[in-house]
Amino acid sequence: MENVLKYPLRLLDNYPRHLLSGLLYNTSGFLFWIVVPLLFNEQGASAIELALLQTICFVIFAALAPFGGKISDLISPFIVVRISLVLLTIGEAIVAIWPTNKAAIYISCAFWAFSAFLFWPAAVGTVGKESKPGKEARNSGLFAVSWSFGKSIGYVVGGSLKAALGASTSLYISIGINALIFLVYPYTHVKWLKDKLIEEKQKKQQMEEELKDEENVNNKEKDSNGVDIKIENNDVVIPNEMAKELGIPKIEKPLKSETKMTGKVKWTEEQLKNKTYIFLGYIMQLGVFGSSSILTNQYIKVADAKSIGIPIGGDPEDNFVAWNFFILYFSQTLTFIAMSITDKWTYHRSLILAAMTIFMMYLTVLVLVFNPYVIFVASFFAGIATGFSYQTSTYYSLKANDKSKSLFVGFNEGVAALSNALLPLFAALLSESFGVFSTIYLAIAVVLFCLVIIQIVYHIASRVNASRQSKRNGTITLHRTENSNEEVANKTDITIKEEKSSKSSSDSTPL
Repeated sequence: MENVLKYPLRLLDNYPRHLLSGLLYNTSGFLFWIVVPLLFNEQGASAIELALLQTICFVIFAALAPFGGKISDLISPFIVVRISLVLLTIGEAIVAIWPTNKAAIYISCAFWAFSAFLFWPAAVGTVGKESKPGKEARNSGLFAVSWSFGKSIGYVVGGSLKAALGASTSLYISIGINALIFLVYPYTHVKWLKDKLIEEKQKKQQMEEELKDEENVNNKEKDSNGVDIKIENNDVVIPNEMAKELGIPKIEKPLKSETKMTGKVKWTEEQLKNKTYIFLGYIMQLGVFGSSSILTNQYIKVADAKSIGIPIGGDPEDNFVAWNFFILYFSQTLTFIAMSITDKWTYHRSLILAAMTIFMMYLTVLVLVFNPYVIFVASFFAGIATGFSYQTSTYYSLKANDKSKSLFVGFNEGVAALSNALLPLFAALLSESFGVFSTIYLAIAVVLFCLVIIQIVYHIASRVNASRQSKRNGTITLHRTENSNEEVANKTDITIKEEKSSKSSSDSTPL
């Protein structure tokens, strides 16, 4: 019976619940992000008004993101996650209750940003902490797969629900998903981590008590007249000849090994490559991931202008947009899975250029082709490019040296957030002046610009880092020295400790 229940009960473990929570959170969050723009567009919102939804959200997120991890360190991450769910629920409820109020819709986007900035550092950090040694990469990779799949589900379910039930009902369903996450998300750490944290806390308390006891002993060493009692340890040196006569065996002094580094040691081949590729990753993130944010925000206008739709009930254009983004992000999820299996894709500039070229070809298809099913095929390949872009940039940031790792990871997230905030706004300004297709032209221009910059940065950074590497002629040497004082060792092989007590005080009186 135990064997029968063993595997089903594992679904109640923390890790499966983390995966489910990540999937459901993005399902709810991106259901919001398809319903609200579609609703706004129905009400006659301009391209700039649509762009401001995303700008408000991601400017707040970019500004607050560095502090999210600190908050989850100070407060229990299980509490922080549930606070974030309350904020997301408030944001979704605002639109559900006042669907025609533009000010309310903008305020709801701010609540989404506050929720995301609290949820992700706490959720991702907890997955990392609860991963046993050697399992961190696998667990983090599968968690990325879960939230990416949730994103694709959110788009397609949100579009379908809005078409069938309306915006308000769709958002109430999203609120129900939040309630489910509230119940499903773990309430405490896994047992082995709890035991480890308790042990560390006990050790800290024990050290504090020992220090306190030592202070008490030192205080008691003072007599009633304020005289300090000092214990001195003097070494009595016995010559070797006398030691032999007394039959005292010779004590061999153990050798102490010390590793000394002279100068700066050369980087490994991987470290040297990462010095260059980390910047290529940021540029690719801006070009591909940033340009995709223009589409998710402004492509609604293009679909309406060209009447691109699929007749499956409800508004055909809304259905097309929802399914198009589902295919793109589902393909991105499959890419995450493939990239977690192997690292053969790392440090290949040709793959970076290929991914960016594929995405630029996808953008070209959106300008020239208006058949929804051809666009779906192109979106699948575009999803591979966006997935490769995100994982590549993140991987190179995580490979930075330990002292700068947090800085580079934060910079990577900042590039993603700011590109999501600003590029759609620039695209909207162009759309108002030059028509809806100017948004796609801007996306093509951004990718093309980043392709050129990648080539320039690669050649410059490679030469600079090669020059830096040539100057790193440091060496690591192993020295062996005696543990004890060398002067004493030259005189004798035996030392006997003698304790003497003495009294000293500035105000002591003669006896």
